[in-house]
Amino acid sequence: MLTDSLPNRQRPNRKSILVLGAALMLAGPLGAATYVGSTTCKTCHKDKYQQLTNSIHSKMIRKISEYGTIPSTQPSMVASVSHIHGNLSAPKAPPLTEVTYVMGGWYKEESYIKEDKDPVTGKATFKVTKYEWDPIKGTYRDDRDGTRDWLTKCAGCHATGYDPATQTFNEVNIGCEHCHGPGSAHAASMEPADIVKDTSSEGCGHCHIRAESAAMGSFTNKQFNFPIGYEAGKPETLKFIPQSLSDTASSFFPDGTSKRHRQQYLDVNYPGFRVTKHYEKNVTCTSCHDPHTSGLLTVSSGIPATANVPTNGVYGIAIYDNATGATNFAKWDGEGLKAGFSCTSCHAGADPKHVHYFTPKAMAAAIDCIDCHMPDVINVNGASLRGALHTHTFSSMRPEISQKYGPDNQANSCTYRCHQDRGATKTARAQWAASYLQSHLELVSVSPAGASLRLTGLRNFSYTLEGTVDWAAWLPIRTNKADVNGLLNFQDNTAPGTRRFYRVVEK
Repeated sequence: MLTDSLPNRQRPNRKSILVLGAALMLAGPLGAATYVGSTTCKTCHKDKYQQLTNSIHSKMIRKISEYGTIPSTQPSMVASVSHIHGNLSAPKAPPLTEVTYVMGGWYKEESYIKEDKDPVTGKATFKVTKYEWDPIKGTYRDDRDGTRDWLTKCAGCHATGYDPATQTFNEVNIGCEHCHGPGSAHAASMEPADIVKDTSSEGCGHCHIRAESAAMGSFTNKQFNFPIGYEAGKPETLKFIPQSLSDTASSFFPDGTSKRHRQQYLDVNYPGFRVTKHYEKNVTCTSCHDPHTSGLLTVSSGIPATANVPTNGVYGIAIYDNATGATNFAKWDGEGLKAGFSCTSCHAGADPKHVHYFTPKAMAAAIDCIDCHMPDVINVNGASLRGALHTHTFSSMRPEISQKYGPDNQANSCTYRCHQDRGATKTARAQWAASYLQSHLELVSVSPAGASLRLTGLRNFSYTLEGTVDWAAWLPIRTNKADVNGLLNFQDNTAPGTRRFYRVVEK
């Protein structure tokens, strides 16, 4: 490993790497590939490199300065992006003498890292300090646990080429090789076969996950606050201990949906609890997202009038120029979808209004699939009621679930942000929404041949009529789809003369 300190190291130039690679190939088979750094990839892949350096992936760790600027010697950053940490003149802000680096801060807490050196080993140490900036509230905390070791709590996901055995890394932030694996063989041969193209959900999920490390080799369970041992292109190598769903205080809603960042993989596939249909059908993160362009960032001077107003999934955070105290604004593409991609790219013919059709006003509302099936309930701005991140269970959060667990504890897709005028309390609003979505089954007629029933439900939804004679065993009778008005008629002629009780199950 090359790293003993967070700032970017000087890399050998690419020509030297190619010469070395050629010499090794002449001498015999190449050994295990090693990390060469993103700047090496830039030589041939300029466009992809530029996309990556314009994204949050390459800006999670930044060297701090009084004015918030990025050193020009840091090639993994772009010079146009500056003033990207909290207001260091605000109350409880960290003194510059106590912090070296900034971590995060784009849509959640911004933490501060202090670099020192172990007096015995001479190895660099990195402690996450007690200071934390909240970019949504615009305030500092100075009471966090100041003993966290960045190398065992953060580095596996905030650096490239991390080695848990030596607790060193090759490149700060998410570089090319974090997803493609060590690139020395490819840099030498130029052959596509010598580099990994990891398109699995695990390839993104080994970082976009709230989990600790599983025991392997000499390592014990939970030794690291991130999974270790993952090999790019080998999804089966992702081993982890997920955060417990019982942590409803900070990470999960009572129904198991995440309400905290770093959650996407567990939303998609929580072992033993939830496996989404997308995951079962091998719809991966890269099916929808381009990892090179996810989280693109722009910075504007001053806070625009449209701050925190969503436009195609774009949200913003206030940032500060500490030289003048002026507030600027960072805007990022929180979705990072592939160009031209939408839910209907796969779900052709899906009705974006779906259940949102009861009134002309509802039909005219500017909503899309994700408003219900991927609500932005993570890191919510209390003023705008917009969240920074979307859930990834792809299931709507229904108001009946809010009623079950309590609306103060459980968000729903209908009233956590929208329909705030439908009741003075969260409970009243959830009850209002549930009444609209409630299906009603009525018996129309009974004859010796059977029974006729009518359902008022949701348009284009499928429902199964079930019957029972003892309230213990419910037998499916038939499944039909409601019409454009949500109406559906059932005829049960399966057991003439039998007295039955009926119910319908939404599919």
